[in-house]
Amino acid sequence: MKKKSLVLAAAICTIAFPTISKADECFYTNTNNVCFSEEQYDFVTNMYYEGYQDIMNQADIDFFDDSVFDSRVEKETYYEYLDGTMGTTHSTANKKVEISKATGGNTYLTTVATWFNSPSTRSYDVIGAYLSGPTLVNTGSAYATATGGTNNGTGTQIQTHGFGTSVKLPSGSSVRVVQTFSVSGSGTVYASYQHATSSISLANSKKYNIAYSGYGHVFSFYGAASGVYDGMGGVDIAV
Repeated sequence: MKKKSLVLAAAICTIAFPTISKADECFYTNTNNVCFSEEQYDFVTNMYYEGYQDIMNQADIDFFDDSVFDSRVEKETYYEYLDGTMGTTHSTANKKVEISKATGGNTYLTTVATWFNSPSTRSYDVIGAYLSGPTLVNTGSAYATATGGTNNGTGTQIQTHGFGTSVKLPSGSSVRVVQTFSVSGSGTVYASYQHATSSISLANSKKYNIAYSGYGHVFSFYGAASGVYDGMGGVDIAV
């Protein structure tokens, strides 16, 4: 009887004081009081870029299924050059667009547009995706960031084959535009970022159809938006 009591006491002790897993440890806390485990921090760096952790709020990290933090991140990149050619050096680049994916309960995707110089026009740019096969689960979030601050995306339009979001560029250097969303099913996702080369209103920035024949296989502009956007090529990734 004495031995049985000791065994029971040990079992109760184990249940009452569980071991804290590595995923529960706070590796980094940003100014929005979001606590990242080391696993989450590394995932964000791979999915976005080093430093994106600093602008995330709790909803941004909660957007992901916990299982995704263990998954491998795949990335595709498109570079735009001042002379319109492709290459491997960044020395003459205007900007690049990358799409990354990671799979948890759904497939999570992130599009990041990075400027290598400072755009002269700071109006409503658009970022979005054309889905060939997959089904949109959640449009997630979109941000434009720079040294002058961060602007939230606005006016998201969901259409038959995908969606787009307008976002106004903030002032300052180190400009990036970021979009996160999730899909289910298999196929190809095409992503596009289009920069407004002249000032345009929010309402007019929404004058587009999501179409494979459009810029970056995503945006087909019409009306007051025609001729305003720069026509940069897009990226695609299999899901």
